[in-house]
Amino acid sequence: MKNILWILVFLIIMAASTSAPAENAENAVDLYNMGVEALEKDDPDKAIELFTRALALDPRDHYAYNNRGVAYKRKGMYDKAVEDYNRALEIDQGYTYALANRGTARFKKQDLDGALQDLTLAVKNSGRDSSIRTSLALVLLAKGDADAALEHLQKALSLNRRNYRALQELAKIYEARKDYEKALDAYSKLSKLAKSSNDVQGVEQRMAELRKEMAKTLYQQGLDLYGKGKGGDALKRWTKALKLQPDFPKALRERGALHLKMGHHQEALDDLTKALELEPQNWEFHRLRADSLYRLKKLDESLEEYNTALRLNPGDATGYNNRGYIYHKMSQREKALEDYNKAISLDESQAAFFENRGTLHEQAGRWDEAHKDYLTAINLTKDQQQRKYLMELLEKVQTKMKKSDPEAATSLPLPADLKVSSSEKPQAR
Repeated sequence: MKNILWILVFLIIMAASTSAPAENAENAVDLYNMGVEALEKDDPDKAIELFTRALALDPRDHYAYNNRGVAYKRKGMYDKAVEDYNRALEIDQGYTYALANRGTARFKKQDLDGALQDLTLAVKNSGRDSSIRTSLALVLLAKGDADAALEHLQKALSLNRRNYRALQELAKIYEARKDYEKALDAYSKLSKLAKSSNDVQGVEQRMAELRKEMAKTLYQQGLDLYGKGKGGDALKRWTKALKLQPDFPKALRERGALHLKMGHHQEALDDLTKALELEPQNWEFHRLRADSLYRLKKLDESLEEYNTALRLNPGDATGYNNRGYIYHKMSQREKALEDYNKAISLDESQAAFFENRGTLHEQAGRWDEAHKDYLTAINLTKDQQQRKYLMELLEKVQTKMKKSDPEAATSLPLPADLKVSSSEKPQAR
């Protein structure tokens, strides 16, 4: 408005030099200019007094009516403001700024239809004024037409890239639409335009909040994609989330676990180490980190992490199984058997637990125990390829049992789905 006001000063001086008596016109111009200065100093009461005195000398000064209307509007006296804008427009129907100002005053009065009418015509008359387009966008937003508002805000910014209010409203629209990248871009531009440290701090705080919201959205998208079997796309979403919010432990956990599954063991270790820096008492992070250390053949460090995980959560069956596997690899069979037994006592539904214990029994020559565990593992396994592998282990144990005790080996049980049903038995004739 400041620039507009100074343009108006120039226009009134030109008009006064050609139309009014020199003495009165000079006094009216002086009063008008002092009124403008009062507005610039944010003294609307003084401005109203000076514009009123100027209008007493020159009642046809539509610029003075417009600017007195501005002063009334600053005081929240919207009815008075509209009256002055009406008078300015009675004198000059094509006075675009009075039309635009009346539109904004009507907006303040909640007269949305009147505001829309005035500002639409003002934009038509002066389509290259960024501030008028911004005002029209605000009215359109209030009427629920975000698409039209967005179009005018974008045009306003194309006319003036430093239009602070337009950037504010644009950021809000993008944010409401969850178009976080564009919202962040708008807020980033706002932070560069903000004049006070409070404004800068406010914008940067909102950007930080928005980054977190965007990271949460990307995190959830990653979970959905992973659930659909799209691990690669999930990895991209979690990576993007972590660029926005590096201290996001859940995203670090999911990406780390996925890296582990994909064979990216060092990347998994890096993610899980960062996750533990944020949540050092998270037992699952410790267990997953132990898994990655094992994959990197760092058995001692892996064992230490499993110990920590199980201290934090003594009810983690998978943790006992995995630690038992480490002990098994380190030839500490008694400790391995103790952990396998504990894992199975906590969860009897996991085929891998029985397979691991079966392997330990087999290596120790405990054929009966090995046979029972492999058989249980087969009955718990649905994957046909894995069942085939387990059947090979079972048959190998049966061969060893036949050599050591041929009679006992003939009565060994079969997997549940390999037993002959009663309907398949020979029928008596």
